[in-house]
Amino acid sequence: MLDLTTLGTATDRPPLLIAHGLFGSARNWRAIARHMSEDRRVLSVDMRNHGSSFRSDTNNYFDMAGDLADVVAAEGVAADVLGHSMGGKAAMMLALTRPDLVNQLIVGDISPVPYDHSQTGLVRAMAGLDLAGLASRSGLVFGTHDLGQPLSEALIWLHGKPIDFDLYARLFSPKGDRLSGDVTPTYAIIAEEKVKAACANLPEAKIVYLVREPIERFWSHYCMIARQQKFE
Repeated sequence: MLDLTTLGTATDRPPLLIAHGLFGSARNWRAIARHMSEDRRVLSVDMRNHGSSFRSDTNNYFDMAGDLADVVAAEGVAADVLGHSMGGKAAMMLALTRPDLVNQLIVGDISPVPYDHSQTGLVRAMAGLDLAGLASRSGLVFGTHDLGQPLSEALIWLHGKPIDFDLYARLFSPKGDRLSGDVTPTYAIIAEEKVKAACANLPEAKIVYLVREPIERFWSHYCMIARQQKFE
C-alpha cells in the first residue's frame, strides 16, 4: 500500500484523503493537512513512484486510482478526496471506478481533458543526475540545461551551472507599451545567489514575490479554464 501520513482522529466527518501532484509528496501538504485535521482524520499519501512509496514499472491513472482505493478501503468508510494536479486526475479516476469510496471530490490545478505538454525533459534531466555522495539538494548539478522547458523553469535545476542571461533576457524584450516579464514560482525556491545574479544582470527588472492563498489560487485557475472552455 502507499506510504501514508495520518493526522487527527476519527470524528463524525469523513476522513480526508490528499493526493499530491507530479514530483511531489505528502510533505507538500503537511501544513494544510495539519490544519484540516483539527476536526477529522486526514490521510496524506506518497503516490506510487514518489516519496517513500513503492516503485513500479507502471504509473497510469488506473493504477494510481487503485492505490487510492486501497487506502480508503482500509479506513472502512468513504472519504472526501482532494487531488492536486496528477493526484487530481487519479482522484477523478477513483471517483469513476469506485464511487462507493468517494464522499466528496475536490480537484485542483487540473481538468478532465488531455494535455499536450510533457514533463519528459525534467524526467530525463533527473534520471541523469549523479547521486553519489549527494548530501543536499543544493549540490544538484545537471549535465545539461536543455530540459525542453522555458528557461524560467530550467533555472530551478541550475545549482552550479551559470545562467544563460542572454537567453533569459529575451523574456523581457520590449513589447510596445505592454509590460514584459516572467510569471513563475521559480524565484521562491531558487538559490538566493542566483536571484542576486539575475538582478545584477537585469538591473531594470523588478522581482515581485506574491504569496497566493491556496483556495484562491485554485479558484483563479478554475475560472481561467472555464473562460477557455477547456473542460467538458
